Amino acid sequence: MSPPDAKPGGARTVPRAAALGICRYSRIRVFDNIVSTLVFLHRRRCRRRMGRIAWKWPLTVAFAIVLFTLFTIDTYFAANRLTANSPLFVQALAWTHWGKSATILVPTACLLIASSLVAWRRLRPRTQLLLLNQTAMSAYLLLSVLLSGLVVNLLKQMIGRARPSLYPELGAYHLDPWTLHTRFASFPSGHSSVAGAAAMGLALLFPALRVPALILALWLATTRVFVGSHFMSDVFAGLMIGAWFAYALAIVCASHGLLFDVSQAILPTPKKTFHIVPAGMRAEWRGMRRRYFGRSGRPVESVRVPLPS
Repeated sequence: MSPPDAKPGGARTVPRAAALGICRYSRIRVFDNIVSTLVFLHRRRCRRRMGRIAWKWPLTVAFAIVLFTLFTIDTYFAANRLTANSPLFVQALAWTHWGKSATILVPTACLLIASSLVAWRRLRPRTQLLLLNQTAMSAYLLLSVLLSGLVVNLLKQMIGRARPSLYPELGAYHLDPWTLHTRFASFPSGHSSVAGAAAMGLALLFPALRVPALILALWLATTRVFVGSHFMSDVFAGLMIGAWFAYALAIVCASHGLLFDVSQAILPTPKKTFHIVPAGMRAEWRGMRRRYFGRSGRPVESVRVPLPS
């Protein structure tokens, strides 16, 4: 009998998958990883109850802040726009580009593509958990920014608020819906929604970064006001929308047992098994902290030992 990979004439043939090369294996691996991920999420979802999303009081607070800035602060900043020679304008112009969606979407998409090409079944369980956390974190941040951005862009066209550059002609409250022009796409701010979603996501994943993330998000959002692209109410509306999407997706992730836990706190907290660096690096970092800062996190003071007389 001829072997299964041989032709009737006796000449051996190369298997079809091997003949197609690594691209064929990559496509199979990506498809297999996607199917396995969907099955995994479905099973985890069936075992857990969906967490409740507290949306009433955050929505009330967001509306109050936006209405307050709409009728009190918008006209002041629009009437007193910064000049191009102002130092604050120069700094804001240098920072405002970091609020684009590509800042988050590009690195997270690259991580997702790279993880989809890895053969998960050949890895050790600890490595699989590490890769799962990295993939889930990337998908969480990407979806938070992407979904909030889609909603913000839709609201821009539906509302059609004029930009601050048109304030001398049309005022601060002129609306021209569905013009599909950038001059009438002021409310809400897209850059601010990206900053709000990224800041809320990082603050939930890494509680130690909550204050720096909040300060950075506020600064990136207000740069849109300083450069004259948005009113202050546009900025706060974008921040609220982005932060709410990140919060809601954190609840969804917790319902699937990914990244977050919602059983013991009001806000979702990162799970105890959430780590994005290998165990060896974490142990080395803890050792360095104990060596230089002690257990309390404060620098260790040197103690002088008296010499024998």
